[in-house]
Amino acid sequence: MRTVLVTGGTGTTGSRVAAFLRTRGVAVRTAGRRPVAGDDQHVIFDWADPGTFAAAVDGVDRVFLVGPAQ
Repeated sequence: MRTVLVTGGTGTTGSRVAAFLRTRGVAVRTAGRRPVAGDDQHVIFDWADPGTFAAAVDGVDRVFLVGPAQ
């Protein structure tokens, strides 16, 4: 089964994309700067911290990328 990483997964756009994919049976991993209680498919990801990149993309096949806010 493919897994899609959705960066900004707790924001308006990212959460809608994640929900859309899940309703279609796609495995989704959301990523954001803060933990999400009770969501074992959420990982910490921070554009300013390259140390968070590897865990976010480990095992994913595709990425929906929401860039950092300027």
